Amino acid sequence: EQILARHSQVHGAGELVDLDRNLSAMLQDLKAQGVDAPNGDALQEPLARVRDAYLARITDLSDRSPWVVDKLPGNFQNVGYINALFPNAPILHSIRHPVDTSFSIFQQFFSAAGLTYAYDLEDIGTYYGLYEGLMAHWRAAGQRFLDVVYEDLVADPPAKTQEVLAYCGLPWEEACLKEGASKTMVRTASASQVRGAVTATSVGKWQRYLPHLTPLLDALKAAGVSVPEAN
Repeated sequence: EQILARHSQVHGAGELVDLDRNLSAMLQDLKAQGVDAPNGDALQEPLARVRDAYLARITDLSDRSPWVVDKLPGNFQNVGYINALFPNAPILHSIRHPVDTSFSIFQQFFSAAGLTYAYDLEDIGTYYGLYEGLMAHWRAAGQRFLDVVYEDLVADPPAKTQEVLAYCGLPWEEACLKEGASKTMVRTASASQVRGAVTATSVGKWQRYLPHLTPLLDALKAAGVSVPEAN
């Protein structure tokens, strides 16, 4: 988000819960009406309301920018709905080493509700397996998104940034590579990391704590996650 928000046409809106909340409310309303498995016809009007409410919300936040980034991690659960609601919206799927990702979650204190899995290594490993399985389902179903590998991004920021901008249909701007140039305030748990330069200092960080990560590694393997060996 911070790389994109440095672009003159992009506003970084942070982690927006609006879409997920409105989709959940829509499904609950349909269930209350006795519609347990809504099809295309039953979804048309409710989805239109969800779309209009979300567009109004990001328009208010956009700072007059034509592009807005919603970086809520839980958006991965709604890839199918997002593609249906916004067929022209690019979806960027950030991928990182599964143990680095999981350990990073464990290190953070999250004040948001619904993240109780984040405080137990075994639970994190199980959740990661569910996430990976859902992304595999989206791929098999032909859903649109671009995988952005974190390790590739930090190894070659210009090349990967150019790939991301091209996927989004945005012209190249050198400002996207400039540390501290973003006009977006960061309020999430990753604030201290994303304000700095793109470096490889966090790649493989989990290996320093390997003796303490057995519950996580076992849970990842039990969930079918491919875990590269420590160096």
